[in-house]
Parts: sequence; structure tokens; C-alpha cells
Amino acid sequence: MKKLKLTFHGKDFYARLLTEEAPNTVAAIESAGVFESRVGYAKLANREFFFQTPVFADETENPTYSEKGHVIFYGPRQSICVFYDELVPLGYSNQFGIIEDEKQLEELRKEADTIWEKQGDIIRVEVIEE
Repeated sequence: MKKLKLTFHGKDFYARLLTEEAPNTVAAIESAGVFESRVGYAKLANREFFFQTPVFADETENPTYSEKGHVIFYGPRQSICVFYDELVPLGYSNQFGIIEDEKQLEELRKEADTIWEKQGDIIRVEVIEE
């Protein structure tokens, strides 16, 4: 099973990649290899953080309303967005991954909430096989 590994604040978080629902998006993310970016907090959406990628993909192949645990690709800004707690979705998103482990989501929430105060930390992104 392929997973997206996100590392920031010295901790690793894993999202299962939706290879059947969003094969082109997953392939584009995977082809970027390991990369680093700066993380920001999506103050409008709340309970979401995002980071830019070297990936270009403008297809919405798995449109879903974002929910807790969803990992989406936002094509217009070439960004990955991670929704880590309850929220009111703003519209359809191209979901390509999901964080399913509740314990991981709780730990992620603790780390992600600090981004509101201090944006711009480095996040490392890679696709791994588990």
C-alpha cells in the first residue's frame, strides 16, 4: 500500500494514497519524488494546513467535500491541503489521500494547531510503500 509521509516538527504522519480513486494525482505526487516545502495555515477554511508542491495537476478526478483526515490537491495553487479536524467544507476538492488513524489525527491536530501562530516551518513530503 502506498502512503504519503509528511514530516514536520520532528514527527511523521501518514496518509493512505487513494490509487484507485485518484490515480493521476497520486502518480503526479509520486513522480515529484521527495521534496520539502513551507507549511501555512488555511485561516479561511480553519482546521486545514497547506503547502505548495512542485507538482502540476489540474484535473479533479476524485471530487469530494473535505472532511477530517482528507488530503487533497488544490490545482490552482499547486498545493496539498490537509484537513485535520472537524470543519465546514467550502466546496469540492480533489481528494487523493486519507489519514485514517484517529490517534495520528489527534497528534496531527496538536502539531497543526501551532501553525496558526508560526507559519513557514519546513515540511518534508515523500511517497512510501508499506
